[in-house]
Amino acid sequence: MPESAEKKALELAQEIDMGISAHMQGELDKQGIYEHPDWNWASELPHPCKRKQVYSRTLPHERKPKTVDSLFRLEEGIKKEDEMVDLLAKAGYRVKLAQERLRWEEFKISGRIDGALFKNGDEFPTEVKSISPWFWDSTKTLTAIREHSKFWIKQIPNQLNLYLFMKNKPAGILITCTFGARPRIIPMPIDYELGERDLKTAEEVNAHVANGTLPDRIEYDSSICGLCDFNATCQPITIADLTDITQEQANMIKEYLDLKEAKKRHDALHRKLIGDSKKPGLFHGKNAFFEDIEISTNTYPQKWYDVPADLKEKYKKERTITRTTIGRTG
Repeated sequence: MPESAEKKALELAQEIDMGISAHMQGELDKQGIYEHPDWNWASELPHPCKRKQVYSRTLPHERKPKTVDSLFRLEEGIKKEDEMVDLLAKAGYRVKLAQERLRWEEFKISGRIDGALFKNGDEFPTEVKSISPWFWDSTKTLTAIREHSKFWIKQIPNQLNLYLFMKNKPAGILITCTFGARPRIIPMPIDYELGERDLKTAEEVNAHVANGTLPDRIEYDSSICGLCDFNATCQPITIADLTDITQEQANMIKEYLDLKEAKKRHDALHRKLIGDSKKPGLFHGKNAFFEDIEISTNTYPQKWYDVPADLKEKYKKERTITRTTIGRTG
C-alpha cells in the first residue's frame, strides 16, 4: 500500500473512532442522572452493600459517570434481550405487559418488569437477562445462578422474585441469553426466604434514608468496592495498593484474557476428542487422516516413582506462594 494511502486509511480510522465516541458521549449526556430519592430500584436492592443503596437514593450526583465503553456493554445487553423477545414472538409466545411499572409502597420498591408470558390464562412474570459469555458455562441452572461467586450474577433471580411478590404470582420465567448460544428458559418458583431478606434490606435502607444516616461499610472486597460507582464518596479502606495500568498494558491484558478463553475451549475439546487413559476421548489411541489433518497414536515407556506417604511426609516443607490472577468482572 502506498504510504499516502496508508496514512489516509489511518486518518479515516481515527476519524471514525472519534465520531463514534462523540456520538456515544452525546447519548450519555442525554441520559443525565437517574434520581430516585423515594424508591429502591428492584434491580439494585439485592446489592451486597446497603451503603451503596443509600448513596443511590441520597447522592445520585456523586455516582461515577458512565463511560462510552460501559454504554456499549449496556446497549449490547439490551439488544440481546430485545432479540430474545422477538424470538419468543416468532416461536408463538408473545411477551405481554412489557415494561410494566411495579411499585410496592410499603417497602418503597419500584421497578419495570420485562413482561409476562401466559399459559391457559395463568400469568407468569418474565425477566430476560443477558449474561457475559465468560460466565455462560457457570450459569446453567437456577441453583448455579443463585450460588454464583459473582454477586451481580448471584442477584439475578432476586429482581424477578420481588416482582412475583408484587404481582402475587407463585412462579415466573427467567430467560438468560448470551452471544452465540441457545437461550435458557428457566422456570422460577417464588422464593419466600429470598424475598424476606430483600424486604428486610429495603426496610433498613428506608430507615437510613429517612434518618439521614449511613449503614456501616462492608469489609473491603475488590469485586464489590472496586466496581462501585460511589467508591470515591465512600472511600473504603483498601487492603491492597492498586497499580495504575497504561493503555498498552490494558491491551495486553485483554489479549491475554481472549487467549485464556480460547485455551479453555481448546482444553474442553481436547478432553472430548483425546482425553487420557483414565477417561479416553473419541480418538484416544486411534489413527485417522482427513483433508490435511492427521490423527496419530504412538506408545512409549515412561518412568514414574511411587513414593510411600510416610517418606513424602518426612521431606515435606512449607513456603509462601504469591498467586496473581487476571479475570473479567462481567
